[in-house]
Amino acid sequence: MTGSDVSPHPVQPPPFAAFEAAFALHQAGRLHEALPAYESALKEQPGHIPSLVNIAVVLRRLGQLEPSLRYLYLALEADPKQPGVWQNLGETLRRLKRFDEALASFKRAARDSQILLAAIGGMAAALKDAGQLDEALFSLEDLLQRDPGNALAWGVMGDVLFDLGRDEAAQVALLRAIRLKPSSATHHIRLAYQLSQRGRYKDSEGIYRALLAQGAMGVAPVHVGLAQVLISQGRLSEAEVPLAKARELDPNLVDAYLAGARMNFLAGRLREAWEDYDWRKRHLDFTPPHLPVPMWRGESLEGRTLLLLGEQGAGDTLQFLRYVPLLAARGANIVLATTQALEPLVRGMDGLSDVVSDSARLPKADFYAHLLDLPALMGTTLETIPARVPYLKAPEQKPGLRLEAPRGTRLKVGIAFAGNPRHRGDRQRTVDFSRFSNLFGIEGVAFYSLQVGQELPGEAKPFLATGLLTDLAPLIKDYADTAILLDQLDLVISVDTALVHLAGALGRPAWVLLPFAPDWRWLLKRQDSPWYPSLTLFRQPAPNAWEAVMLNVAKALYEKSAALEVLTLPSAIKKSDGQPRFTMTLPKSLMNDPGAAFIVKRESEFGGYEYATRAFLDAHLRPGDLVLDIGAHWGLIALHAASRWPGEVMVLAVEPDRANAQRMSEWVALNGMAHTVEVIVAGCASQPGQGRLLPGGNSSMGFSVVPDAKGGLPLVSIDSLLAERPGLKGRRCFVKVDVEGLEPEVVAGMSGLIKSDQLAAIVLERGRDYDTGPAKARFLALLNSLAERGFRLMRFASEQLAGPLMPFVMTEDLCNFVALAPGFAPLAVYPRSKSTGIATPTQAERARVTGETKARRSMALKAAKASDAGFWSDPFNLKDLAEERAKAAAPLLPAKGKVLDLGAGLMRLKPALAPGVDYVAADLVPWTAETVPVDLNQGQFPQGRFDAIALLEVLEFLHEPGKVLAKCREASDSLVLTYRLKTKDKIPARRAQGWFNDFDEKGLRRLLDETGWRIDLFVAAEAAATQLILARPKPD
Repeated sequence: MTGSDVSPHPVQPPPFAAFEAAFALHQAGRLHEALPAYESALKEQPGHIPSLVNIAVVLRRLGQLEPSLRYLYLALEADPKQPGVWQNLGETLRRLKRFDEALASFKRAARDSQILLAAIGGMAAALKDAGQLDEALFSLEDLLQRDPGNALAWGVMGDVLFDLGRDEAAQVALLRAIRLKPSSATHHIRLAYQLSQRGRYKDSEGIYRALLAQGAMGVAPVHVGLAQVLISQGRLSEAEVPLAKARELDPNLVDAYLAGARMNFLAGRLREAWEDYDWRKRHLDFTPPHLPVPMWRGESLEGRTLLLLGEQGAGDTLQFLRYVPLLAARGANIVLATTQALEPLVRGMDGLSDVVSDSARLPKADFYAHLLDLPALMGTTLETIPARVPYLKAPEQKPGLRLEAPRGTRLKVGIAFAGNPRHRGDRQRTVDFSRFSNLFGIEGVAFYSLQVGQELPGEAKPFLATGLLTDLAPLIKDYADTAILLDQLDLVISVDTALVHLAGALGRPAWVLLPFAPDWRWLLKRQDSPWYPSLTLFRQPAPNAWEAVMLNVAKALYEKSAALEVLTLPSAIKKSDGQPRFTMTLPKSLMNDPGAAFIVKRESEFGGYEYATRAFLDAHLRPGDLVLDIGAHWGLIALHAASRWPGEVMVLAVEPDRANAQRMSEWVALNGMAHTVEVIVAGCASQPGQGRLLPGGNSSMGFSVVPDAKGGLPLVSIDSLLAERPGLKGRRCFVKVDVEGLEPEVVAGMSGLIKSDQLAAIVLERGRDYDTGPAKARFLALLNSLAERGFRLMRFASEQLAGPLMPFVMTEDLCNFVALAPGFAPLAVYPRSKSTGIATPTQAERARVTGETKARRSMALKAAKASDAGFWSDPFNLKDLAEERAKAAAPLLPAKGKVLDLGAGLMRLKPALAPGVDYVAADLVPWTAETVPVDLNQGQFPQGRFDAIALLEVLEFLHEPGKVLAKCREASDSLVLTYRLKTKDKIPARRAQGWFNDFDEKGLRRLLDETGWRIDLFVAAEAAATQLILARPKPD
């Protein structure tokens, strides 16, 4: 407020030569030379107050505020009655943001009538900086009543009015200051700055050029102002000249370097920008940390503790946290000092050892670094920005933060239209709320306001009242809450605030609304951001052109919503009249979810999701039964069961994920099943309690539940569910369990049901959680427990095509299996789906094992006398030499009559036979609608008589081949078979091929003889790498 960086107040004793020399250097702007000169003056006259004060002024100008303060205190010790010292003390304290002390100092200075007006101006400036704008305005009005011609006061009033949002009044005040003191560049610069902040860049540029033309060529801030306004217009190359001139005039002018940093950032020249950006630490607004440890400058961090300091806004902290994992990889223990609002979010970040939000408890460290210094220290360029996202993750769901979208919603969109009003550039980045109103009419989009820190304007009330907009601000306490909400949104549309940095750090999609002159990090002209791959930038084509921005946003949002039209998915399994048993409607956006895409594809193209399980239920459900669908996911099993006998089968569907449960509830209502299907949002375990939900990667199908007494998810057991519903007592029960690794606990929680006579069957999942370790041991214990209780464990070879149930053996296969209660009689064969396409198994590689792993698998199956379902249900495994075997066998088969291809696989024999042959295919898997499904290892065999039977590459895979050969003898008078004889190969090698028996030629001849066959031909089929045998019945 003094208007000069040299103390204007004369103090005694009078000047002397050394002081005069220092004072001349000071006035010339040669500050680094002035400092030692003043020190020399003090050596001549210790306690010389003018020297003490002016040293303090120079230090303040150089940004060294604490040393400045010390010299002012020394001056006060020498003479506490000097008003000029109190005035300068107030100014230094103001810049240190110690506003209460600054006000007290200005009040002390105001006791002297000679500097009363300057003191009042200082108080006004302190109040303004403290955000007490109304009080500052009151002080200025008081000052101007006393001194209406005080140009400096009118200038400060212009600043205060501008900060209050009274732009036109601010301009009037500044014009008054200019009229009072037209030669002062300060007031012109203020006016030009305000015009630029209002987007009037041409007007601002005109003022700066006029100043230069009128003799201000030697005023460095004018050149900086011109450069800034050119940068704001995107004229970066033109800005280089005035910036160079400003640095030439004043090599210590911080604003000149920060303007250079802004220019280089926007141009993408990051290396040069970081160097200039370091000058921010010399700015009066920068508060140094004063820590007892050195600043990190790139030294080795192995085993060291590095304290990271946030600075500026939350957005900057969120942006540069991306460097934490890189630093941790260097062996550092990373501690972050941040705000209380950010602490709950970042505490769980990978690479952070600790997070503190209380500056009083900073831990011991070896180094410290500002977050915004890290890009320079790590040598970041535009091409090497660490942009791997997400590097932050949303915390677990909290009660009260679950978003429930209206029915028919395709997109959930969060909006924010304003930033912090105290931010210097907020005028340009804030959008009037009314401009969002055109978006609210887009069909299928639900809007949620994420605006915090200020109430929604009156224009929002109609949209809130009609449900077109939901205000989430009351739910948000910190950034962790915001992250939880963002994780549930499909898109965020926001101005440039910390919200978009949070979305980008979480890897969530966001559209950023940018002014014509953007913040440095958004570069120029690009629609994407190298810092955040998930962000899309919408830029003003001209200053203040928000209308064009919002029109582009509306068009893009309409197109995005239209692309997410609702998909109607009818059930694959139909009623007797050909109509779907039930229908599901889902937004196409869900097709990005791998689990959803899998279900839709299975339901629409391959006969139905988990068709075999549904075929089992259809075969055995009767009116009055109860189905418990535990881990219901989307509820397909629940919907299917309820539609078997509409209104007569009750279903309890338990699902821990609220979004899945909500979707399921909508489908239950859509299909008129609300009276028979109860959806329960809970996890299922061995006993009731509390738990928490663990996400399943990027799929809605992979959630798992863990018990946690402090979790917010209720846990139930099957027995507790039934106990709470006495009306269900006595109903026969089928239980389907798909709970991602918690199957043993769920079964433990149904001990009461198991002991009753109500339980018919349990459908369980052998998931990947049970591959190894303690989980595998728990699962094997479950299997043993069920077997000891008399349950038969069975599975289908193909979940897509059904067929016969067969013994379940613990192998690598991931599949459903059925635990049949004692006395339960399954069907011999379950009907095949209507699918014409054959889907490759989802985990085919697990049944394609080789070597010792295959041998162990074969031994386990051999011990249980079970077929290798996983192997034979994969079409890939049916191709090996199948063509060659068919070509070798076909000439030995009759040219007409009925031929049974036993173990037909993909039926490569059929096209090799004569056209008149009545071909019958039989296989473990019903590959076609004509295939007869049989499991030879369970004694099943096709009915009827045949003119010939082909048994190609089948005998090796039978546990009791003699029985099958005997049945062939009963069914036909001609047998053509192939077999790979045991020669020099050892038994483990044959098991590694999946073979269950080991005949040499002598042993095979004996087996055929014992089962009633006479061998007419026994030759090597070299092309098929096997033996070809033609056999006919032995004479009686």
